[in-house]
Amino acid sequence: MPQRGDDFIVLDGRPRSEYANMTIPEAVCCPNAELSYRLHRLAPETSTTFIVRCAGRTRSIIGAQSLINLTARPRIFALDNGTQGWFPNDYSLRFNSSRFYPDVSAADGPLAGVRQKASDLPKGCRLQGITSDQLRLWRLDPTRTTYFFDVRTPEEFAANPATGAQHAEGGQLLQATDLYVGVLHARVLRYDIDGIRAPLIGSWLAQMGYEACFLASEDALSAHDLKHLRHNDLDTPLLP
Repeated sequence: MPQRGDDFIVLDGRPRSEYANMTIPEAVCCPNAELSYRLHRLAPETSTTFIVRCAGRTRSIIGAQSLINLTARPRIFALDNGTQGWFPNDYSLRFNSSRFYPDVSAADGPLAGVRQKASDLPKGCRLQGITSDQLRLWRLDPTRTTYFFDVRTPEEFAANPATGAQHAEGGQLLQATDLYVGVLHARVLRYDIDGIRAPLIGSWLAQMGYEACFLASEDALSAHDLKHLRHNDLDTPLLP
């Protein structure tokens, strides 16, 4: 494809640390949860071919399907077997690469269509939208465990964390769910600022059998607003 001069972009769907450790030439780091959110900045032209890759195969497939689910781009592929299929064929790797995902704003115009598709995801799976009042009740419920995850990038979380939330980068919450969710039949609530990433990750968690919930778009809260969800001395994260 590069020899032909094709219009394409390779997207590495893993987090920054894994990407820097090893990737393939030309790949841009854009973790799976960020792909649809940042696509309009990565490649504005609708004719661009997208190739999602990872170290093996799972995140390549999930990333490519996530793009298919939330965008209308016609040419989206997963790199077969990722690096495990690339390196044994004597293709070179790149180390310490620093081609990272671009900054975007949740108010960017091109995201309107993506957000609409994300709002349709609950219709196809057991994905529950809740209100802030429901979240208040869950915080006070001693009979159920509720996990509350901020699924934005580490930079966004560090700059303006959602009060009471644990950080779990969206793609990793899917890839290594057992490292984050340790209680059977727990509620898994996710937070973003854009109405795209939380529903997307929730749709995958719901298909995996989890009770996945998100703050409904009409009742979405900013990180500042979440401070008002505290009751009495309940300032601890929503963990058992």
